[in-house]
Amino acid sequence: MANILQKVRAAIEVDQVPIVISDWHLSAVWDKDLFSVDGISKHFSHFTQIGSRRIKVRDQDNTTDKDIGLKEFLELLSQEKCPYYWKDEDQIPKAWDNFLMELLPEELTFCGPFDLNTRFKDNPKVSSSNLMSYIGGHGSSTPCHFDYCGSVGHNLMTWAYKDSSSLWYIASPKDYGKVKQLWDSWGKFFEQENYCATVDELMASEFLFYRVDQKPGDLIILPPMAPHQVYNKGKATVKLAWNRITPETALNAVQNILPRYKEIAHPEAYKVKAAVHAAILGRLPLMNADSPTSFVKSFLVCLNVFGMILYDDWIELGHLKARRKLAFPENHIFQEPVTVAGGESLSLVCTFCQGDIWNRHLICEDSEDRLHRSRKPYLLCMECFGRGRGCPHRNKPSLKIRQCFPLASPIKLYMESVSKITELQESASINWPESADIRPWNAQCHSSSDIILSSATIAYGRYYSYREREKDTANKKIKRCSECQTTCLHWMSLRCLKQRSTRHKTVKKSSIRKYDYQRKPCESRYCERCIVEHSSTTWFEAIKWDRDFHCKHCIKDQKQHGRKDYSKNQWYADPREYNNMNRGAVDDPTSQAGKIEDNFYAFGRRFPRLSKDGGVDQQRVKDMQNNNNDNKTTRKRQLHRTPKSNTAKRHATE
Repeated sequence: MANILQKVRAAIEVDQVPIVISDWHLSAVWDKDLFSVDGISKHFSHFTQIGSRRIKVRDQDNTTDKDIGLKEFLELLSQEKCPYYWKDEDQIPKAWDNFLMELLPEELTFCGPFDLNTRFKDNPKVSSSNLMSYIGGHGSSTPCHFDYCGSVGHNLMTWAYKDSSSLWYIASPKDYGKVKQLWDSWGKFFEQENYCATVDELMASEFLFYRVDQKPGDLIILPPMAPHQVYNKGKATVKLAWNRITPETALNAVQNILPRYKEIAHPEAYKVKAAVHAAILGRLPLMNADSPTSFVKSFLVCLNVFGMILYDDWIELGHLKARRKLAFPENHIFQEPVTVAGGESLSLVCTFCQGDIWNRHLICEDSEDRLHRSRKPYLLCMECFGRGRGCPHRNKPSLKIRQCFPLASPIKLYMESVSKITELQESASINWPESADIRPWNAQCHSSSDIILSSATIAYGRYYSYREREKDTANKKIKRCSECQTTCLHWMSLRCLKQRSTRHKTVKKSSIRKYDYQRKPCESRYCERCIVEHSSTTWFEAIKWDRDFHCKHCIKDQKQHGRKDYSKNQWYADPREYNNMNRGAVDDPTSQAGKIEDNFYAFGRRFPRLSKDGGVDQQRVKDMQNNNNDNKTTRKRQLHRTPKSNTAKRHATE
């Protein structure tokens, strides 16, 4: 078994290829009747009566979810073709869980010692839906996707009718970008996880897909971020699936996957940040001079991830003043956010992006969670608020910052861990890995001004700017966008600093003219909405990474002017309420009033304005077209005028 586990680590961590371990059904603990139709009927009866239980299944014919009785579903499984697929069932019988614990080694088990989810297994309030069953007949399928948060995937077929199996098509994580491009070429959005490609389409690709015919007793282990899709053939098949979060997958999730999830409002599912925090709490007392190298290495990775999580929640006012010159008053004192009452710290989810809220967030008591039809208050993570998202009251006093616990406690834990590592590094009995360089907290947070701004810092700057809007108006810090001419706060806009050559006349004679060329910055100012519309970045990304912003007029090569498709991931309010979309801008232009509303077309807006109900105001479109036609006619008349000669001008003046 040790040799098999070594091969699994090499395939998953080094080669990044899927691996199949077969013949588990030959084990002495294998019970083929445990997962049969009769076994399902027996072990699921402890939830409720078998005849009255309702389950949610996927109707494969019209790709919709449907509630049917469990007894009816089990009767359909014995048919040649079952139209329903019972998937993602997380209420697993205890007998099935115990079966996996006895069958598999602890390195591969669900919530085992090598899984960061272990701490939440016995807490149903915060535990993730990790161990799930998949029961379906011929024709049922799972669209192409990769497992949540880039975790290590495991899938074991426990029972199937004769001549029934599951076809897997798996791509390497190294080809993930190519898979997305392939789906884009078909007009499909890969991250929506709603398209199952045909065999001919996969064979036409320029990269490799692994094909696995899974049968009872086959355990398929997938490396992190490996795209895969499944097709069931024959009659009914029963499979158990679970995921493990390792320190390495947590590092990849915090750096790459979770930020992308927040962009596209993808549910996070697993509480990665809370799991890393719990791992540091549980493993720090076990760190000593006799600790094995593998344990030390995993602890160092967890500590590195924990430092990233802490910094993203840290608010550093000095960085705001240095980079964006936010005019805080001299007597401004940072006020500690209000702490949530106990019991909520691990069960909060952002209403907008569905991401896990680890500590600091914003709450609006005046708005409700309309997306989930709940009367609960509207919760918003710091990154979403920094991007300009939120409820309709996001710039009102009803929105307040709060935290689940004081940040001083996890910072103290981080500093104690760094001190412990510093002491143990002097010990010669531990073979320290090369990545053992962990910076102290002060060096990590209070470094030079070119450091990446945390999401909490940007959110606090936006929060403060909203509160100081009236003062900014009085001090004339409200600017106009050079593109759409709408008003925007000075701090929440970007200036183009591209150097442009301007010509100035220096000498003028009858036949000689000399010019002097000077280079000056463009200094065109763009609001958040126009930044998204006319550039390849957003205001949030430019502030966070300190990127230079160049307007569309200063970019000569239009090929470099390609922009991301933010039409589906930068919403103003709830993600599914498209009428309220304004792609992450501070102020919704459809609700502007007063001077901007009256003189809207005088500023040269080039696309139709939306009405308050979200549709296009046709009357305004006609008015804009008429104004454009009148302007064209006027310009033509000016071009056809014959200018007077210099002699005529001189006689006219005499």
